[in-house]
Amino acid sequence: MQVLIEKALDRLDPEERTALEQRLAAVEVLEKELGDRRYRLETLIRHLPEPVVLTDLRGIIVAANEHALSLLGRTVAEAIERGGVEFSDLISSEDLSFERSLPELIRTSRHLQAEYTLRRGDGTCFTAELNLESVKGLDDRPEFLVRVLRDVTEKTWVREKLHQLETSYEAIAQLSNSAILLADESGRLLSWNKGAEAVFRYLAEEILGHPIQELISPRYFEVHAERFARLFAHGSTVESEKDLEVEGLRKGGEEFPMELSIVAWRSGDERYFSAILRDITNYKQTQVKLIELTELLTMEKAALNEKNIALKEILGQIEHDRKEFTLQLSSAVRRTVLPVIDRLEVIATSIERDYLAVIRNNLLEIIDFPEDTQTTLYAVLAPREIEVCNLVARGMSSKEIAALMRLSPGTVNVYRKRIRQKLGLTSQGESLSRYLQRQQLQRRGQEKTSRVQEVSRK
Repeated sequence: MQVLIEKALDRLDPEERTALEQRLAAVEVLEKELGDRRYRLETLIRHLPEPVVLTDLRGIIVAANEHALSLLGRTVAEAIERGGVEFSDLISSEDLSFERSLPELIRTSRHLQAEYTLRRGDGTCFTAELNLESVKGLDDRPEFLVRVLRDVTEKTWVREKLHQLETSYEAIAQLSNSAILLADESGRLLSWNKGAEAVFRYLAEEILGHPIQELISPRYFEVHAERFARLFAHGSTVESEKDLEVEGLRKGGEEFPMELSIVAWRSGDERYFSAILRDITNYKQTQVKLIELTELLTMEKAALNEKNIALKEILGQIEHDRKEFTLQLSSAVRRTVLPVIDRLEVIATSIERDYLAVIRNNLLEIIDFPEDTQTTLYAVLAPREIEVCNLVARGMSSKEIAALMRLSPGTVNVYRKRIRQKLGLTSQGESLSRYLQRQQLQRRGQEKTSRVQEVSRK
């Protein structure tokens, strides 16, 4: 190369040769200076703590530091070392339009920011945030692009999740029948759901941007203003107040009772609060009705107690009169009827005496039985069964009862079986006659005790 340059110079006259030699010397100086600048730039890139890629304006990768090579993967690193790799080869197709417009954009703005989806050498992708800075050449025009990369895959994932949560929150808020509001620190409303429209009767476009004070009766807002102020002044991230009962204001100025739950929270330096407001008009009306019903029931209970007292007195009097009548009946039977039966037994035949004995026993059962015992024993028995019971209690056999009542022994046995079932005598080992005799003894004992008590009361 140098020989060709010497031959070309020999053909020139001395002045032209001198001028050309000066130009060549200047070019050598510029090339050396350009090489030195590029070397310093590459050295700086290698020592930066962030992943950095250096490209020319065509997008061809000139250099990349170890952090960038590690982020992009071994295969890409080997390709960069071989040279000729364009940065656009690493970018997904949807981001190529911005990359191709960079040469034009860099002429008007030295610093640019972009977010790309980049492909690693193994085929996996990640989201990268790029800060682009142009480096001017010797002619003061952009010559290189320094690309500082930052893997924001996790940040993008979090952002997407937050967006999904916000969308879900908005959907849930719109489905709720309660008013769900969001306001900033000054109380200016930022969100308004369908429940709020139903409760307060404002459309979103009518109320958004207005202070929340317009929804609360002034006297109640003054009462709770200090509590709201404490919420915002507190240093923690989240503070809340639950179930405050206040008077709300509908569109048109109508007041109504409502329940307010509020939570204050911070996002960076900004402070916000979310509120859930429920119209409790029906609850309050039900509460008043419940109080009225309770008072009415209390009054009716007192009146019923008075009636019960009067009824007890009446029942007591009826019971007293019944006992008096029972005593009079018993006395009359013993004075008049039993003596007649005694005289008839003297002149009666054997069969007639048996009938008279049954009559005597029935009369004694009527006048001597305490009422509860009599009811227990005879309420379940038919009259014919009671007659059989009285004869069994006297110790008579089925054959004797059949002759006396002009029945067959089999019919008497049917009666005896039916009586046992009605009286609950399921055990065959217990005799019906012994059971009935024991009942008679108990009744007579009770009658004697009752008489003694009656005499002592008199």
